[in-house]
Amino acid sequence: MYAFLFLLYHGLPDGYALNQKSFQFATALVKHLTGEIQRVQQKKQEKEKRITRKRQTARNAKNLPFLEITENTPKDITDIMGLPPLKFDKRYKNPCFKGGKSNTSNPMFKDGELHCLPYFYILGVKKSGTSDLYTRLMAHREFQVPRYKESQWFPRIRFGGSNKKVRTTVDNRSVKFYISMFDKAVERIQKCPSKHNGNRNKNPCITVLFCLSADATPANFHMHTGWDLLPGNEGLTEPRYTNFHYIKHLTPDAKIIVIFRDPVTRLFSDFIHETRDRDLYTNLQLQKKFDSQSRTIIKAYKTCFKMFTMRRCIYNQTILSHIPKNERSMLGKSFSAGFYAFFMKEIFSVFRRNQVMTVNMNAYITYKERTLQQIFKFLKMSPLSSIDMTNIAAIQPVHQSSRDITMLKTTKDMLYRFYKPYNKQLATLLQDNSYLFKQPSS
Repeated sequence: MYAFLFLLYHGLPDGYALNQKSFQFATALVKHLTGEIQRVQQKKQEKEKRITRKRQTARNAKNLPFLEITENTPKDITDIMGLPPLKFDKRYKNPCFKGGKSNTSNPMFKDGELHCLPYFYILGVKKSGTSDLYTRLMAHREFQVPRYKESQWFPRIRFGGSNKKVRTTVDNRSVKFYISMFDKAVERIQKCPSKHNGNRNKNPCITVLFCLSADATPANFHMHTGWDLLPGNEGLTEPRYTNFHYIKHLTPDAKIIVIFRDPVTRLFSDFIHETRDRDLYTNLQLQKKFDSQSRTIIKAYKTCFKMFTMRRCIYNQTILSHIPKNERSMLGKSFSAGFYAFFMKEIFSVFRRNQVMTVNMNAYITYKERTLQQIFKFLKMSPLSSIDMTNIAAIQPVHQSSRDITMLKTTKDMLYRFYKPYNKQLATLLQDNSYLFKQPSS
């Protein structure tokens, strides 16, 4: 074949000639191959341009500071609920869209490039196995990992706070910044295997790229930072819009996963995790410190509940003012995460029930394969073979504490008494008594 094309291109030896049919075939073949070569070269040039743009963006953004949201921040930056709905491309299972080149089609980006948001969110709860679950989900071939497990954008980055070395030329307070955090997943989603979606006999069958991505920021569950500074919430004592509303507005069909752990052991685990220089303390010192802070916080909440609604107290960011400065810690913020029933009611007021899946950490640990299968089914991911499931379940647990320490019995008794009515509300709400999280008899 190549010898034939060589002769055709450079000329045939004297005395040789092609008949008309052979000449037409050869001409068409050369034209086709020339077109293919040009297409390959064009794709290569486009790829080089994209790489150049990304490198230039990285250079320009290297020293861009994080900005804070204040009362004077322009609303066009912070008004998520005022954004027009994004028009997602039906060829992707994951919510992805192309930047519009006109004001009528996804005007947020005018670059003609593909952008994606999460297909599902692991909303929490902190120190309840979210990292372990995320690690096992990563092992599924259809899951495409974003740059960060936890974007931290809703509770921290858009307010100027985070230790993440995230830099772009985009204002960190804007939704465009959040979307840019999934650019790494976009590249992989575009290369995913496709499936046919629909009924060939009844409806047009669309070829869908079935890969998906996620945001697993547990703080989205309980840290609704600066809600009173955001459009629609100004001057209110309780928020009209929370993280849940913003997620719903950006991704209306998002799947939500919440994994729950006994709130008492969860709180103590988080205390140990967040205590700086914890290795400098003896076990008894840590136990007493936890006891003191827990009693102070419980007293603050009980006082607030007598004066105001529960919703106002939980979203009230000044509740920590009731705690002496020398006793304030992350425990003050983490404590509110234990009001599981309250936050689940908030979630159900925004999302449809079939969009939400709750997982009991005890069941997850005891029946890992079965629970993972249920989660894959909920996310509409392809079922895995028994060998793959066994391998995923066998992955080493993530973020296990290496310190052997328990809280004081008096602290434990106090916390179980405090959380008991709220656990009962959760069990009733979810119609599952495993969420009662009863105190062990030992």
